[in-house]
Amino acid sequence: MRSRFALSAFLLLCVTALPAFAQWDWGRPHPPQVGACFYRVSDFRGDYFCLKEGERWPSLPPGFNDRISSIRVFNGARLRVFNDDDFDGISALIDHDVNDLRAYRLPERPDKSWNDRISSIAVFRERDEWERHDHDRGPFQGHDSRPSFPEAGACFFVDADYRGESFCMREGERSTVVPPGFNDRISSIRVFGGARVRIFNDSNFGGISMRIDHDADNLQAYRLPEHPDKSWNDRISSIAVFRDHDDWERREGPPRY
Repeated sequence: MRSRFALSAFLLLCVTALPAFAQWDWGRPHPPQVGACFYRVSDFRGDYFCLKEGERWPSLPPGFNDRISSIRVFNGARLRVFNDDDFDGISALIDHDVNDLRAYRLPERPDKSWNDRISSIAVFRERDEWERHDHDRGPFQGHDSRPSFPEAGACFFVDADYRGESFCMREGERSTVVPPGFNDRISSIRVFGGARVRIFNDSNFGGISMRIDHDADNLQAYRLPEHPDKSWNDRISSIAVFRDHDDWERREGPPRY
């Protein structure tokens, strides 16, 4: 009897000593009322775990470190993701769903994305201490913010005449899918520093395409080849911004302005 009691006490001690996330239900948990869920596969698929508003995890559950590919945000929560454990390294502020982290490039490293890179997370309230973290140089500023125009690159707007929500890409960047909220919604494009842009009808640089090397204030004026009754307005799903004589220069689908 005494040995059975000792064994039970030992097991209880082991359980209570586990990290907080080890006691958390992940794999298929219920989404929080306010917070976020983190998925191992794009488009909110695969195993996932969730955090409620106010939670901070300096490290991630087993199997999730550097393996998060999409994020769902619920009821106005805000979160900061970090490249390293213990809220260290570069970070980014997120306040909306992200269906594919490959579309979000690291600051000053356009050849790398946030996909499979997150190691610690803080979910917080508005105007919390994490709101303006020292490492805040990431692209997740919400669609209502106005990104800085690149020296060489392009910006993409949901309304004609360069109005409405927007995002920008620098020369050399490629996006297999446009950011959340922009798919099939782009209506005007600004081009900077002599950059060239190839826009695609489908994700992953698929379908018909067109090269653009100047401002386009209204994509309604740009008709599809062999379909003059249709335009490029609200049609773009993937984008490549490149240099002159790049491999994207002579892609199928010549420009028809």
